[in-house]
Amino acid sequence: MAEDGINDFLESDDFVFMMHQGYLFWYFKANGDPNPIVYGYYEGRYEPDNFGRFSDFIREFTG
Repeated sequence: MAEDGINDFLESDDFVFMMHQGYLFWYFKANGDPNPIVYGYYEGRYEPDNFGRFSDFIREFTG
């Protein structure tokens, strides 16, 4: 994010669970919510995308 000139928007309770070569990552808030919202950052974007609830996110990616 620093190389892209993006302010570090991650907070202390954000848990990054997937990263690919530093240009994209997926994360959620590790705040005790049993079904947190998943966010994704992609190089060149100014803010993360909201991918919806974790259960829906996993269902979509596992088919």
